Amino acid sequence: MGTETASGPTAEQAGHAANLEPGEAPGSRPLPCLSNGGSKPDPTPPQGTPGHPAGSEEGPEAAAAEPVAFPYKLRPLDPVTQRRVIADFPALPHGLQSVLDWDFKVAGTATAADFAAHLNQPLRRGDVWVCSPPKCGSMWTQELVWLLENQLDFDGCRAMLTDRWRFGESRFAADLEERARIAAARPATAPVPDPTAARSRFVKSHLPLSLSPPRLLDTCKVVYLARNPKDICVSFFNHARRYKTVNFGGSLETFAEHFLAGTVVMTPVVPHMLEAWRLRHHPNLCFIFYEDMKRDLRGQIRRLAAFLDRPCSESDVERLAEYLHIDNFRKNPWRSEDFGKQAGMVNEGAGEFIRTGKTGDWKNHLSPELSARFDSWIESQLSDSDLRFVMELDKQD
Repeated sequence: MGTETASGPTAEQAGHAANLEPGEAPGSRPLPCLSNGGSKPDPTPPQGTPGHPAGSEEGPEAAAAEPVAFPYKLRPLDPVTQRRVIADFPALPHGLQSVLDWDFKVAGTATAADFAAHLNQPLRRGDVWVCSPPKCGSMWTQELVWLLENQLDFDGCRAMLTDRWRFGESRFAADLEERARIAAARPATAPVPDPTAARSRFVKSHLPLSLSPPRLLDTCKVVYLARNPKDICVSFFNHARRYKTVNFGGSLETFAEHFLAGTVVMTPVVPHMLEAWRLRHHPNLCFIFYEDMKRDLRGQIRRLAAFLDRPCSESDVERLAEYLHIDNFRKNPWRSEDFGKQAGMVNEGAGEFIRTGKTGDWKNHLSPELSARFDSWIESQLSDSDLRFVMELDKQD
């Protein structure tokens, strides 16, 4: 999917890639910019960014840690756009902010201190990260990675993904006040995430690689997931209606307008994927398309097993493919989605988290006119790249 003609990253670029969330510990040297895609650090980093002291890193091979300041500026949207965002996304009463030169969007309550804590977190050799824009199949891939790394321990994975993976990016994706309101209304019977997950060696992130701890790729294995933007948009629309942290109540057409304009939190998605595509030759990065998982799950299982250096027999591949078949995974009670329901984060009657799981479902939702707009939008953003997306599959699981 896409001919890999670009040269590999420079050592400086490679040292900069990846992403994460919750911890508040060390990272490394000042952030370099990603060639042809990242933002240049602001020459005068925002005032008030705390110099977080380096925390302890587990393991003798942990990356050296020097605290870094957040080198970019958080910029509010223009007033007209901000009012439209707040009106259409009522769970974002403070709107959105832009960061990076391609205007990646985060919640209006996210702070430079939040980003500094994100950048300055411990990195240990042996940690595995799954990174992607939202709605690219990360939960599916998390389960596969965890099983490969744990010798197909199907009993051990009978625990919520929220207990096995770190994902602390709510401060960037959801409004602070709305998070507090939902937490206060959480049912007394709702499960509480396992606190040991904060020390897990498995990390999930939806932030772009240019907002990652600077030495991530030098230290950890990173699996990056990409997907065609039309299917991302349709899936994100359903997600935005389901979750109270977004609470979008409009039509798909209105959501698509925001998506194309990059005024949905954690978008735009194409520059996000382009950053990773330019770093795909790094030995610690495995770039995977959702469409390839759908077209040849067994082949992608073998590829990931090789990348993680986890030998996998053909019988193991078959067991994993059966367990992870989308029809079976949809019924898996240990997905984080079920935690979200029990915690009161999901609107009733707003559909299921995993819907069709099919490539090309966008055809059932986007009008021909809107589809054509997407085609022009994607073409313009890929004009200087050999990255290409597969929009449909003749055969898929």
